[in-house]
Amino acid sequence: MALLLGLSYVILGIIYIVVARTIWKSLFRQFLNPSLYHIQSLALPSFLIVIGLILLGFGWRLDPILQFAFFLQFTLLIYVVGKDKMLFQIMSNSKKHG
Repeated sequence: MALLLGLSYVILGIIYIVVARTIWKSLFRQFLNPSLYHIQSLALPSFLIVIGLILLGFGWRLDPILQFAFFLQFTLLIYVVGKDKMLFQIMSNSKKHG
């Protein structure tokens, strides 16, 4: 389980960097103060990649409770990505209609 979580963290961290940068360039410059999102788009993927590498390297030695904590953190990540996706959809719809 730790190996799959670690690999998921690394892959999602890389994907988040690419998607966040692309969307930030197109949408956020017009609607919001981009500084907070800019920090999030740099910090979150960095943490994800480091956590993923830790799980890939040392996940087999972690207690099941700690692995469950990483799983809960992964669900929090899914929530943040979903929130960002909904926010981008709302912003793109308002851009098209307004």
